[in-house]
Amino acid sequence: MERHIDSWQINTGLTYLNKVLTRILTEKPDAVALIHAERMYSYHQLICVSENLAKQLREAGIVEGHRLALNAPRSSELFHVIIACILSGVSFISVPRSIGEDQKMKFAADTHCVALFSLSDEFIELGAKPLDVGNVLILPEATSPRAPHTLSGKEVYCVRTSGTTGEPKIVPIYVRQLSAFLENIKREFAISEGRRWLWIHDLSFDLSIWEVVGSLVHCGCLVVLEEEDKLEPSIIWKVLEQEKISQIMVTPSEFRYIFSKNHLSDLSLLSLDEVLFCGEKLSVETLRPFFSTFQSQQVKLVNTYGPSEATIFCSAHVVTENDFLGVAIPIGKPFPNMHYSLENLQEDGSGNLLLHGEQVFDGYDGDPTDTTGYLTGDICRCDNKGEYHYIRRKGGFHKINGFRVDLMEVEEFLQSISGVGESVVWIEDMLEEGASVLCVGVNVMSGITLTTRDLRIACKKLAPWLRPARYLMVPQNEWPMNMRGKTDKAELKKRLHGK
Repeated sequence: MERHIDSWQINTGLTYLNKVLTRILTEKPDAVALIHAERMYSYHQLICVSENLAKQLREAGIVEGHRLALNAPRSSELFHVIIACILSGVSFISVPRSIGEDQKMKFAADTHCVALFSLSDEFIELGAKPLDVGNVLILPEATSPRAPHTLSGKEVYCVRTSGTTGEPKIVPIYVRQLSAFLENIKREFAISEGRRWLWIHDLSFDLSIWEVVGSLVHCGCLVVLEEEDKLEPSIIWKVLEQEKISQIMVTPSEFRYIFSKNHLSDLSLLSLDEVLFCGEKLSVETLRPFFSTFQSQQVKLVNTYGPSEATIFCSAHVVTENDFLGVAIPIGKPFPNMHYSLENLQEDGSGNLLLHGEQVFDGYDGDPTDTTGYLTGDICRCDNKGEYHYIRRKGGFHKINGFRVDLMEVEEFLQSISGVGESVVWIEDMLEEGASVLCVGVNVMSGITLTTRDLRIACKKLAPWLRPARYLMVPQNEWPMNMRGKTDKAELKKRLHGK
């Protein structure tokens, strides 16, 4: 056992994680670390399997400083490979699995990966080498290992941004940033050991790093939610109940997708201790129906904030009853070693949020940042308690037929209507009419009967220029979600055009 502990400490540099694993491997090596379907792995088995994979990666020529593209769904196998990468000092990035074989190879090459790991056999004919778990294809123009960053150490993982501000970019996260995140979590959160965590997010979304690494540093058990199971809210609910999940992190879209008012009487069947929110603005209407029930069951609700460029999340706010006096839940105060400030202040006190601190990245891949911090493009304000409130993205206002419209304002109004789980509003240019109109996709909660006419009547409370012209009504279990756990807006638009 000592050999595994030593190699882990040598290869990671994540001091806090090293200490926790050293202790659990010494005191409770048979504690369950991972559950996938009918398979269970103890911490001892997890490290043994992962270290063996790390050895095979080294034998294949994938060594410390290299970057590896991972082409695999959530699974015990993917978990083992992630740990093997950390053991080897090899960073990793998720491959979009919806693209073709040639495109996957191009993605791996364009992101400067030395090889492509896969659980499928699609690259075997190209010379992929079999491992105990999956196979690995060394790319024709393999890159040389990177030297550690002069300030931040070894690269741990990379995440590809969604490209909302332009071209998608690669965000490398190093030992310094991830260590700062883990230390901040240790100071700010009282997460008990032995919880059961749900792995619900695709590796392309950095919330999955929290699920994978967070479960380890808190000596928890990670339960894998298979990808096909995420397509059905009732199955997710069943997993939460049967596997006695106590720790989950979801986007507000995912929360509305999984939970409905019909579940209020069933919440007592769950074993939840804590629900963390991240990735989107959290409105009070999303939580209002559930808050008192969660509160009576002592389930902590925490709203977090942080772009990928600041390592998963970097501020948090525990939801209280007073929050329901506003329209949105605060995103909290910055973590220790993080600093928030507002640029280009407006008369209402709002400004563009600027981040400084140990969790902030060192620049996009191939484009090192300067020392002025990371300007998020998120318009926020700070209240008299020092807590920050997210308002909207920069440029969130649109001119439609001469009127200034905030699409989020319309979405929040629609989400306040009973039976609406989520709404997505967008603008369509009607070329023949020479005008622009608001369109909306509406998530209708399960067991609710809601018509377009009902919504049009409700929207009479809005100014005429804020009223949607076209509606797409979508049952809750048919609501499209993308790989990052957010609403698939492109699919909604496609369905409306098909309609």
